[in-house]
Amino acid sequence: MIRTSFSNRIALYFLSATAMLIVVIFVAIYFVVSGSVYRYLDEDLKAESSELQNGIVTFNDRIIIANLKEWDEGEHAQIEVNPTFVQITDTTGAILKQSPNLVKEKLAIFHEYKTENYFDTRLDKSFVRQVQTPITIDGKIIGFLSVAIPLDDSLLVLKNLRMVLMFAFPLVLLVLYFIVVFIARKSIDPVYQLTHAAQKITRENLNQRIQLPKYKDELYTLVNTINSLL
Repeated sequence: MIRTSFSNRIALYFLSATAMLIVVIFVAIYFVVSGSVYRYLDEDLKAESSELQNGIVTFNDRIIIANLKEWDEGEHAQIEVNPTFVQITDTTGAILKQSPNLVKEKLAIFHEYKTENYFDTRLDKSFVRQVQTPITIDGKIIGFLSVAIPLDDSLLVLKNLRMVLMFAFPLVLLVLYFIVVFIARKSIDPVYQLTHAAQKITRENLNQRIQLPKYKDELYTLVNTINSLL
């Protein structure tokens, strides 16, 4: 069995408890940041979807786009810089209208979603955050409005955050270990002094007493008890 010093055992016990606490804190940080990122994206999607819905008119089970200017916005045409992808389909999945930047691509459609839903999906080789909203007439779904924005930059931020946290975890524990060992050794230094003083007492000098510590703590009680025994 490997023998470790009392100060090292204190450091290991403290480190074990601290490691669990750090894991909880790091996980909480990651989920808070992740939640904030997705909340920001979903707010943008909701605003864009609401604006587009205001330009959609339904008549005799038909979907009519009343505000074509909204579809001609720059963000709906560009692909490279902050693009927004928009698509309207009927219940069969047939495309009724697409933003120009979709080119030959198509946003994913989930017919089982009967209410507004936000989800991650892929468009070509990239990840996008998408909202799918049903278009209804008197409660009957006649189509779907889908709006999506790129997710790659946000996923990169979250990936970098994970890497930073994973790198910081062992580094923090290593630094804490040496700090705790130092503090533990300084804390039990009076015990070593007490041991050294007790070793000097032999049969020839039983009248000698150990000097009481300055503070009346547990060590003071121990020294006082030893002196009483002597």
